[in-house]
Amino acid sequence: MITFSNVTKTYPTSTRPALDNVSFEIGKGEFVFLIGPSGSGKSTFLELLIREENVTSGDIYYDDMHVNQLKGKQVNQLRQKIGYVFQDFRLLPKLSVYDNVAFALEVIGKPKNRIKKLVPEALELVGLEAKSNRMPGELSGGEQQRVAIARAFVDKPPLLLADEPTGNLDPSTADDIMSLLSRINRTGSTVVMSTHNARAVNDMRKRVIELHLGKLVRDDEHGVYGTIND
Repeated sequence: MITFSNVTKTYPTSTRPALDNVSFEIGKGEFVFLIGPSGSGKSTFLELLIREENVTSGDIYYDDMHVNQLKGKQVNQLRQKIGYVFQDFRLLPKLSVYDNVAFALEVIGKPKNRIKKLVPEALELVGLEAKSNRMPGELSGGEQQRVAIARAFVDKPPLLLADEPTGNLDPSTADDIMSLLSRINRTGSTVVMSTHNARAVNDMRKRVIELHLGKLVRDDEHGVYGTIND
């Protein structure tokens, strides 16, 4: 499903690569934790996969798409096949919960009858169907992250990327978010999550890919959190 082949990414402002000759594959339906200290390359990995950035050298493939060769509308087509969950939620403060989720479908031209079907399904999945008319400012941090997940998954993409989705949450709320991501994974979607949440990684024992100074230093099928710095 996802292939990184000898991927290197450099920035003019840095003396070392953000990613340094990284290669691995992620299969359909996997749940993968991406770990490593700040500056290890986790964010760069996610940015390259959705083409916010492009590789300096190497190749990235997602299904039948050669990601680093895509241009124009092809990049939009790629992003429509990927759901993205941000650590800081990025909800639109003047839109209701329902409208925040619906917005993700409106911008890609989904017909209104599909939106009316898909949005309630997504809100039911995350347990917020009763709060569809609330504004983001009326919700707790955990509830806002649930809305963000509903928005990312409303069109049921085959791949969900989550960038430290529990980073701003207390442990109990973080556990709830992890349960939700596991539920999404069980529907068949691949989930790739960057995290510093050792508890989640150790409890779930899913695949762990560890980056350090831009290099892939560990790839365990049923891994634990311990990083190279521990």
